[in-house]
Amino acid sequence: MNEACVKAAREPVSHEVISYASRLASISDELAERVDSRLSPVARQSCPKPESGQIKETREYPPLFDELRGNLFRIEQALKDISDTIDRTEL
Repeated sequence: MNEACVKAAREPVSHEVISYASRLASISDELAERVDSRLSPVARQSCPKPESGQIKETREYPPLFDELRGNLFRIEQALKDISDTIDRTEL
């Protein structure tokens, strides 16, 4: 049996999904930072934003869904940051 099949047999699909969401969140964060650093010389200054480090909803989620929700929140924030930077860009 090849190594990928053995690993797939041991690791639940839910962990694969969480791992993928985490990678996407990291890529989104890095992209938002790159867009901001590359476009900041030609963009208007951003308005101060309130710190919103926490997800506003207080509903309880099972641990895996909570982790997935946190990753999706990071992706959403990164996309909003990219959109904001593009909107402020003056070319």
